[in-house]
Amino acid sequence: MKIPRVPSFIEYVIVLCLAILTYFFYSLVIDTEERYFTIPINVKIHPGFTISRALPRTVSVLLRGSRSVLARIGNDNISTFIDFSPYNEDGVYRESVQVQRLGIFQGIDNIEIEVTPAILESNIEKKITREVQVLPVFLNAPPSDYEFKGYSVYPNTVKASGPRSVVEDLVMVETQEINLAQETSNFASVVRTLYSGDALVEFEPEEVEVVTRIEKEITIWSVEDISIKVINLRTDFVLQDVLPLFTLVVRGPADGISQFEPTLTIDALFIEREGDYLVTPQLEEEGERGIELISLYPPEIMLRVQTVEEVVEPQLTTIDFPQSLPQGQQDETPQQQEIPQEQEEPPQQQELPQEQFEKPKMRIQDKYNQIEDELITEFRSAFHEMATERMREIAGILAHFKGYHRCVDAFIEESQANTYIYHDVYEDLMPLCKKVNGLVHQVFSSPESVMGKFVLNLYEVKLQEHVKAKLSNKEDDREHFLKNLHELYARTGRLTAALSDYRLGSDAHLLTRLTKHIFEKYLQGYIQCEELHLREKMSENLKSYYSMLGHQKKLIQQTGGLQDLQNKLRTKAPLNIGSSGPQVDFKGQTFLSQEIALNLLNESKQAFNRCQLLSNQSNLSTHAITIFDILTEYLCNEHIEYALEIGLQGIPSSEPKSYPQIYFFNVAGEANAIFHLLEKQFSDVLVPLIR
Repeated sequence: MKIPRVPSFIEYVIVLCLAILTYFFYSLVIDTEERYFTIPINVKIHPGFTISRALPRTVSVLLRGSRSVLARIGNDNISTFIDFSPYNEDGVYRESVQVQRLGIFQGIDNIEIEVTPAILESNIEKKITREVQVLPVFLNAPPSDYEFKGYSVYPNTVKASGPRSVVEDLVMVETQEINLAQETSNFASVVRTLYSGDALVEFEPEEVEVVTRIEKEITIWSVEDISIKVINLRTDFVLQDVLPLFTLVVRGPADGISQFEPTLTIDALFIEREGDYLVTPQLEEEGERGIELISLYPPEIMLRVQTVEEVVEPQLTTIDFPQSLPQGQQDETPQQQEIPQEQEEPPQQQELPQEQFEKPKMRIQDKYNQIEDELITEFRSAFHEMATERMREIAGILAHFKGYHRCVDAFIEESQANTYIYHDVYEDLMPLCKKVNGLVHQVFSSPESVMGKFVLNLYEVKLQEHVKAKLSNKEDDREHFLKNLHELYARTGRLTAALSDYRLGSDAHLLTRLTKHIFEKYLQGYIQCEELHLREKMSENLKSYYSMLGHQKKLIQQTGGLQDLQNKLRTKAPLNIGSSGPQVDFKGQTFLSQEIALNLLNESKQAFNRCQLLSNQSNLSTHAITIFDILTEYLCNEHIEYALEIGLQGIPSSEPKSYPQIYFFNVAGEANAIFHLLEKQFSDVLVPLIR
């Protein structure tokens, strides 16, 4: 019988050591863990300088180490920064992202740290400050039966600080959107100023107050050929002349206007003797159902009243002719002509021979024109002397002349003489209108109509010429054309809203129609110009990026690669991604750039902003979808999908002959980050435009 051998002490020690080493090795492998942190990145810049394009706000930090150790580390224990402070000249610079350990992380070693992206590139520029206009952005329309009447901004300008190349061309800044969907009265809101570009531009103050005016929707109605009735005229009085027909313009709620039947009257109760009376007709229904008379033409008429006896008692009517006619004409013209009257019937008028009075009529007309010319000349002289009382007196006299419009034209011409002092016409118009409005009310009896004609002249002449000059480079430079069109249309809208405080005659929509007339030919081809511009800019950005990498973009067939991967994932087929051909190694280059993606998204965002302002409601959603289609074509198809296809070519075959370098996952990660930016613009910008 064989006796078993008892292990020696040394053997026991060796086995114990192996067990301990196995335990520690197993614990080390099992305890190793990876954790990802999203950490804000701080940017250090030389004083007086700034970056011209925004960098990513966060970076991804990967920590690899013991699970128990990583469990003690949180976001508060990690900070990241990139230091551009050594650079004090304009240029493009690249720097690595630095990680700083904080708190308990400072005393922990044996932790691997990876940062994505590890290197960032930015343009460094001189920082400048200037004042820019504030443009409120409104979303949706007020409820039915209510309308948007205008707004005021306090303050209406803010100080913009940022890169010189951006701030020099910045003329206005938009605010956060103000939703009007539920507003039925005037309201004030405090909103932040927002810069639509990707540059780091700061505003002081950051918030402004916008006072928005919402009123009950008012309908404007113009009625022509309205007759007038005279009431309470004594029975022994008659009117010598036939009363004219009137044109009136009223405004009021739609339900009240629909039932409105205008009636004009003159109450002659005050007339106690014959003579001439200058009277103003009254609208009987004014004030009822909220109806208000805006304008009446003619505003006043002359009632010539005489007694009934003067008409019916004499059997002969005498017509006296001017005594100042030349002797030859007096011989040819009878001094009196008897018109027989019947006793029992009203008097009948007899036409006078026209050929006998042609020369006197011409002399009277010449004298009339001479007096009118002299009055116009005197009116201009009074304007130069700012003699408002004399101007008012002359305007009152000319109101009864056929050439009254010449007086108004003279006033408009003199008011604009030597008044344009700024290069920017918009800076002139508001002060000029404010000044002229006060003078108009001092001089004219119908100031609203005169002010309306004055503003009409400004829009059709001065403003239209300014717009035409600014938008003459459509074919040469589409980018500046679209930028100028957006700015001019927005500023014209603000000017129209400001001028709406003035009563400009009977047409409440006058300025809106004038604005439409000025910009109509530019807005008709807007979306075609926008589409060409976007394609040019996005194509230029992508070509510049691949050229910088020294890469010639290849034509990728869509029958393999990414499409095969999608098909296999969809059908759950056995996955064998590796290419049957030779592996292509691009040395870790992903061919994706967040900076290029931000550039494309910025171009599309600016296009969306222009689209919202320059498109009408009927085609706004169609135009917005067109812009988004172009964005997805260049960002998704030409950039992201191309990079994924290239990345798939770099995946090794199923039996690699050397240690594989798999960069496809880096490509997929960066593509996912870019797509999140696209998703954000889709929900924040596009969706509100197509609802």
